[in-house]
Amino acid sequence: MSSAALSRFREKLRTALADGVFVKLTLSEPQAAEPGLRNVYARCVEVRGERQMSLVWRYATRDVTKNLPIDQAVENLDALTNGTFSKAHLFT
Repeated sequence: MSSAALSRFREKLRTALADGVFVKLTLSEPQAAEPGLRNVYARCVEVRGERQMSLVWRYATRDVTKNLPIDQAVENLDALTNGTFSKAHLFT
């Protein structure tokens, strides 16, 4: 992604979360990722009464799920969109 497109995507992600219209996010086409990593999926969940984001790293043979506070999950997504994945799809 170009830096302008990446900035626009990050802004739209933060706006969707703030406005409550975020549904899910898919990162695909890994560039310089871990071997076997195919996608990362994100969606909002409620854990013990607290709104969090569930991130699922999908590998060829396993999935790794982490439920993180929204701010921390957005930081992780920022890092993943900065060179690890070439495509990002935001669903609202």
